[in-house]
Amino acid sequence: MNAIRSRLSAILAVGLLAALLIGCENEYPESLYNPNFQGRPTPVITSIIPPDSALAGIGQIVIQGQNFSPVLEENFVYFGKTQAELISASATELRVKTPNVTGDSLNVKVAVHGALLFSNVVKYKLLTALWDWGNFLAADDPWGITCDADENLYVDLTTRNIDKVSRDNVRSTYGTVPFVKGTGMKMGPGGYLYVARTTAALYRIPPGGGAAAKWVDAPGKVYDFDFSPSKAMYAGGDGDFLYLVKPDGKGSQAAAYRKVYIRAVRGFNGYV
Repeated sequence: MNAIRSRLSAILAVGLLAALLIGCENEYPESLYNPNFQGRPTPVITSIIPPDSALAGIGQIVIQGQNFSPVLEENFVYFGKTQAELISASATELRVKTPNVTGDSLNVKVAVHGALLFSNVVKYKLLTALWDWGNFLAADDPWGITCDADENLYVDLTTRNIDKVSRDNVRSTYGTVPFVKGTGMKMGPGGYLYVARTTAALYRIPPGGGAAAKWVDAPGKVYDFDFSPSKAMYAGGDGDFLYLVKPDGKGSQAAAYRKVYIRAVRGFNGYV
C-alpha cells in the first residue's frame, strides 16, 4: 500500500512540475533591430585644401566632399587612428585643425553619425612644425634673436658674433659685438641692427653688417626694446620704468613699473 502511495505521489509531483513548465513563457526584451532602418548616405571626400600636406598641430585644412552633416558634432575626421578637432561644418565642407601627428601617408577618412560606413580614404601628409634652422650647435650658445623685413634671421652668439641666416637657410657672420651676451635685438631706423645687453648702454651695427658701436645710454638698464611707428625706442629691464629713447638719442621715463623685471617689449596697434 505504501509503495502505491509513493508511486502516486511521484507521478503527481512530475505532473505538477510539467504543468508549471508548460505554463511559463520566456520574456525577451524588445528587439533593437529595425528592418526598415535606412542610414544616412555614406560621406565622400573629393578634395583637401591645401593639397598634399599641412603642418601638424598648428595648421588647418578644408575637406571638401558630400554627405557631411551641417551639425558640427555629428562629423568625425581621422588622420590614421587620431581624431582631429573640427572647427566648422556644412554638408559639403569640413574645416579641421590638424592633429599633432606626423606622417608622409596618413589615411584621412570621415565618419558621420547615422551613416553606416566611413568615407573613402585619402592619403595626406602632416609635417612637423619645428625643424633645425641655421645649423647652430650647443657650443654656439645662441642668445638674442630677431628678423628683418625680408625674413632674414639674426642671432647673437656668446662668441661675440652675430650671425645671419637667410631665407634659404644660408648662415654667415653679419657682425661683431664687444660683449658676450646680447639680450635684445631689433632691426631699426636707418637699417641699423640695435642690440641691448642688460646695461644702460645700447649698441648698433651699421646697415650691411660690421662691428657694433655704442649708440646711446638709456635712462636705465635695458633687457629688451621695440620701436614705435615714429621710430622712437621703448625699452625696459630691471629698473622701475619703461624708457623712451627718441631717434636723436634723448631718453626719458615713459611709464612706471615698480618691482617688475621687463624681459620683452613689443609695440602693437599703437600700444606698447
